[in-house]
This record gives sequence, C-alpha cells and structure tokens, in this order.
Amino acid sequence: MKKAFHESVDDYLEFCKSRGETPDKPFSGQFVTRISPDLHRQVNVAAMLSGKSLNAWVAEQLQGAVLRIGAVKAATAKKLSAKAAKRKHKVAVRKVAPRKRKESEQHA
Repeated sequence: MKKAFHESVDDYLEFCKSRGETPDKPFSGQFVTRISPDLHRQVNVAAMLSGKSLNAWVAEQLQGAVLRIGAVKAATAKKLSAKAAKRKHKVAVRKVAPRKRKESEQHA
C-alpha cells in the first residue's frame, strides 16, 4: 500500500513537472488575519451570542462566504450561457426569416 502511494505521488510530481505546473501542497488549516480590535470584539460577541467558539464561528462564516460565491458564480455562468444561447437563436432566426419588405416595394 505504501509503495503504491509513493508511486502515485511520484507520478503526480512528474505530471506537474511535464506541464510546468507547481504541485498542490496541503494546507495546515491555520492562518493569521489582522483585524481591528473593535472588529475582533464584535466577532467575539457574535460568536458568543451564537453559542460557538470564536474559531467555530469564523470557520462557519468563511464556509458560508465560499458557498455564496460558488452559488453566485454558478448562477452568473448559467445566466451568461442562457444569454449566449438566446443571441445565437436570434441570429439564426434572422438568417432564416424572410425580410419584410416595405409597402412601396410590394406594389412596384
């Protein structure tokens, strides 16, 4: 099992090297952020009011933000795709639909 794991990692590293990409590295799960003392107090109060630790509350808020961004991106992509399809349909209809002639051209 260990041998297969090491071979898999070696294959991945070689694949990244062949494509000129930097391999993904695991994250530690910790990061430091600097905020104002007032915001720190407000965040701590919000966490306490929700019955969560500061760490759990912040993690929950970050997860929610990531999900919202993903939903917005998906909705935007869907909307843009629908608009593009509508434009293509309009162009196709224009090419197929006969041109309306003016009344003066019809009697000439």
